[in-house]
Amino acid sequence: MILALLNERNRIMGSDGGDFLEWTVHMRNPKPKGVGENTPPEYNTPDNKRVAQLPWSWYHHGKKLSRKTIQTNKGKQAFINVITDAWDEVQNSFSQRWPEYFYQDGDNPPGSEPEPMFGFYTWFNKFIASTSAADQGFQGKVRLCSGTYGNLTMTLGTESSDWTGQDGFETVQATDATLGVTAGQKWWPEGQGESAYDYWHPLIVKCRSTSWGTSPSFNSVYCDRMLDFGITYSARNGKGDKGPINVILSGATPALQMRERYASTYRTMAEIIAQQNPGNPNTNRSGRAYQSEILNFNGVWLIRDYDMPNGQDLIGLNLDTISYHPVHNYDSVTGSTPLIDMVNDKIPGGMGDLIGAYSMGQLRCDTPRNTVIWDGDLV
Repeated sequence: MILALLNERNRIMGSDGGDFLEWTVHMRNPKPKGVGENTPPEYNTPDNKRVAQLPWSWYHHGKKLSRKTIQTNKGKQAFINVITDAWDEVQNSFSQRWPEYFYQDGDNPPGSEPEPMFGFYTWFNKFIASTSAADQGFQGKVRLCSGTYGNLTMTLGTESSDWTGQDGFETVQATDATLGVTAGQKWWPEGQGESAYDYWHPLIVKCRSTSWGTSPSFNSVYCDRMLDFGITYSARNGKGDKGPINVILSGATPALQMRERYASTYRTMAEIIAQQNPGNPNTNRSGRAYQSEILNFNGVWLIRDYDMPNGQDLIGLNLDTISYHPVHNYDSVTGSTPLIDMVNDKIPGGMGDLIGAYSMGQLRCDTPRNTVIWDGDLV
């Protein structure tokens, strides 16, 4: 699913070479200042950018055809079939299973991965485990993060302390039941401030926080409110870059809850199932191009993704800030950079054939602040 969406947006890009994937991050965008005829303009030494860096990922799948297998399939058609089956298995491994790595926590990959993909949960898993007020965001519905992604820190206020909430402070000063805030909590993402304050911090919405109400979860009672909250605050209201999400990838349980929610209201499914119109990821494709219906929730596409590792979660992305960068050579025939390199080699001593493929590249998120997770387990 995620590969199809990135390809639709031309977000599968070649690499510039080098030992790492590196990109420039615009931490802050200074605001122009007014000048007058007798007021000299200011020229300051800029401190607006940072450089993020990730190592390349490296994956392989291969199949060994022994000399015995080849010899016992010597008939022309049989030999073609055994070779074709081997190639098909390798290609299916990458097309069906490899995209799962786009979700994984690259800092804690499962199994033995010496050179892993740094997927979405790399930054979403950096939430602070503590449930104390100091580690919660606005209304206790948001969990704060601490850690790094791409060698840059996520902690709020690392590069700038410029953020104020409704009481004029970064932190809630007094509990206010009307506003739903508790003393000691951060106002963020509510409030205003410099983009450098939160430029590297994702939005983590806690679906089991009692701030939502009684027995909260992403269910047919609360799903609308939770989605509205995450979508609204994904559009940064700080000074600087604004980056609302434009697609939500859903696990199985949230997708079913959304269907139940609309089935129990006067709103019909026809109103939320996206049609073939401009902007729809299905545009110019026949039927359900991604084998999953695409819903439209308040202008954001909501898609069931079967690669989602946690069926309770939803992940919101701005697809214009997510990209995959393979390091394979550009193919002038197809006009694209392939995602895998196929390999056909011989077992030493003439003992058979080795058929396989390698994939090298890395997933890049321009800034985690342009991402949201509705975590189905966080309280």
